[in-house]
Amino acid sequence: MNKYRLLIADDEEMVLRGMERYITAHNQYFDKILTASNGTEALDCIVQYHPDVMVIDIKMPGKTGLEVMQAALEMKLCPKTIILSGYDEFSYAQHALRMGAQDYLLKPCGSREMLGKIEEVLLRDHPELEEEKSGEDPADDNRLIRRALSYIDEHLRDELSLGVMAEYVGISPAYFSSLFTKSVGCSFVD
Repeated sequence: MNKYRLLIADDEEMVLRGMERYITAHNQYFDKILTASNGTEALDCIVQYHPDVMVIDIKMPGKTGLEVMQAALEMKLCPKTIILSGYDEFSYAQHALRMGAQDYLLKPCGSREMLGKIEEVLLRDHPELEEEKSGEDPADDNRLIRRALSYIDEHLRDELSLGVMAEYVGISPAYFSSLFTKSVGCSFVD
């Protein structure tokens, strides 16, 4: 299976390290996770390592997330981008989406939600990854879906979300959603 590079850029050290640790422990697609604590470092990482996906805070010292995106676009090196934005920065996020950002997340956001978005963006661009993963062990996929359906039957009155179910069976929300739809014939939300 191909491996990809992820860049996480945020000037809040605790947020940055927390995301890095969680994604390192729980992802299946990235063999290199780069971090940057300001816009200048982020741009340097893009030039040096050519990450496939980037999660970048809108407001950072050195260069803003938008300035990093703009510079990377001009060099034709801009990775698939997810913007991190505070509520008062929503107009910046809209601008980033117009520049080609794939998605945005409002702060604060959990590492699990972040990883789900990152994997969705990667799978959107590389749909063959789901097929490769699925092709590894179809029996295992069927077991996961049976386990999920059993859990749903037992907890119908509880709050069930895609994130909760994906965590229960031990796969990413993006992969769970795709696998569920393919196996059951309707989406998890349906």
